[in-house]
Amino acid sequence: MDPTNRGEGRLKRWCARLLLAAMVLSLFPILTAPAAQADTDGMLRVYLTRLGSNLKSITVKIDGVYTLNGDAAKTLKKGSSVKVTLEGGSLYVSYDGKKEKAGSNVTLKRHKGSGNNGLRFTSPSMSNLFCGDLRLSIASGSIRPVLNIYVEDYLYGVGGYEMSNSYPLEALKAQAVAARTYAMRKKKSSGSYDLVDNTNDQVFKGYNPSYANVIKAVDQTKNVCLTYNGKYAATFYTASNGGQTE
Repeated sequence: MDPTNRGEGRLKRWCARLLLAAMVLSLFPILTAPAAQADTDGMLRVYLTRLGSNLKSITVKIDGVYTLNGDAAKTLKKGSSVKVTLEGGSLYVSYDGKKEKAGSNVTLKRHKGSGNNGLRFTSPSMSNLFCGDLRLSIASGSIRPVLNIYVEDYLYGVGGYEMSNSYPLEALKAQAVAARTYAMRKKKSSGSYDLVDNTNDQVFKGYNPSYANVIKAVDQTKNVCLTYNGKYAATFYTASNGGQTE
């Protein structure tokens, strides 16, 4: 090969490397943006669509410390079953052998307690623990279940279903940051809920204590979000997009 051509080849390779380095450095401010303090306003309202549509009845098992609408006189005992039904345009709550009319909405309010404090859906059935306040209201002739949950508890129920608990920890940590940022960006000051629990937003199936890697990833990235120009970044992600990004 002509020495001149070899020199030109080396120059082109160095130019390509410099261009790649410039591209990486251009991303650096985004990747190291200050962590948003998600715990200062980090309650999310998640519409639990996985319970189904046209719901006339929901039954949960209490696995923690709960009351009806925050009323200490109406404490729901750990292990007790609570059934909410829609009858004649009103909600009724049945618990401890009693049945009370609740009107257009009722909240099973969670209070501080030891251990993993939440509830489990027995009908329709969802086995994982849901650690938050459950607000049930009437919408279009059906019961609408919305879980008010702290963002870190919410993320425990996302990572193992948007990815897998068997994935490398660093991948799960990246997923946790992306999911946390997405959720906080969707948080609203109005409306009935912020997110849904399916792929229209992020898959959320509640807390599963066997997902140790997911839990560790969420804990090790606590409060960390990506920001761009002082706002939450648009951290969209996908397992498949039909070749649109190609």
